[in-house]
Amino acid sequence: MLMKKIIVLGSTGMLGHMVLKVLTRNKEWDIQGASSKDFNVEQFTETESPLQRRLGLLTSNDYIINCIGVLTGDDEEKMKKVNAEFPHQLAKSTSAKIIHMSTDGVFSGHHSPSPPPLTPPTGGGEFSPGSSPLMGEVRRGWQETYNEDSPCDAMDVYGRTKSLGEVYAPNVINIRTSIIGPSPYKKKGLLEWFLAQPEGATVRGFTNHIWNGVTTLQFAQLCEKIIREEAFGSLREESSVFHFAPNKPLTKYELLALFKEVFEKNVNVEPTEDPRGKVERVLNTKYEGLKKLFPHDMRMEEALKQLSQFSPP
Repeated sequence: MLMKKIIVLGSTGMLGHMVLKVLTRNKEWDIQGASSKDFNVEQFTETESPLQRRLGLLTSNDYIINCIGVLTGDDEEKMKKVNAEFPHQLAKSTSAKIIHMSTDGVFSGHHSPSPPPLTPPTGGGEFSPGSSPLMGEVRRGWQETYNEDSPCDAMDVYGRTKSLGEVYAPNVINIRTSIIGPSPYKKKGLLEWFLAQPEGATVRGFTNHIWNGVTTLQFAQLCEKIIREEAFGSLREESSVFHFAPNKPLTKYELLALFKEVFEKNVNVEPTEDPRGKVERVLNTKYEGLKKLFPHDMRMEEALKQLSQFSPP
């Protein structure tokens, strides 16, 4: 049997480097990474690159994991080419199976009623994540969730371009989620920002932003399971779009408090409301496929502990 080939696109980014790190533990696979140094995404169909020649050698037994994405802050034309157009060009260029990283950002996060106010611990003292009545609980009764049938209602350029970049070809699975994790090459993202704070600093965490994203390690482990258990075909029969939301929801304030606890960072986390209003992007899935592959209803504290052990800061 031929060795399975796997190419990780965006291999120096926050997500791609972790996917590459996890998959390369499997010595029976031929795994390669590709970063912006290897090819120009914006000119993918205009110039032939070594990567395109490698893609041309892939078969339907092989995999591409597309971790490339351009966040808000870059120019709109680049976001359109990378987020919206490239995934379609990629799918047409190969017969390999593609796991495409989409985002919860295709949703605005403005459809839910307001949560009950966060009550600080009585008696003074410092906040402990385990003491919060909101920690790790799905706030049924006031919180709605987005499933795969929910309309993509994002109005910002990032959300719109990522929505347009979801491909419905038979060789593509789109996985919507939101990620946190280390970014050793580019030093970007919420966790890197938090860990870079000086000792004794005070940061603000929004109590009106609700979220149930995943660690980059969890996403990488999901990709590993899809490939190892040959689950791509059955998943694709179920749907072309999946929400990967194995962790229980929490506020961004609670998330920063967990960063402090798990990574033992001497930073004060101050609860505050975002004056721009609430954002509640809580994903849920209507499908059983991913739930069978990956344990759900995990607390973010446990997910972060696993991340810190696998990839210490």
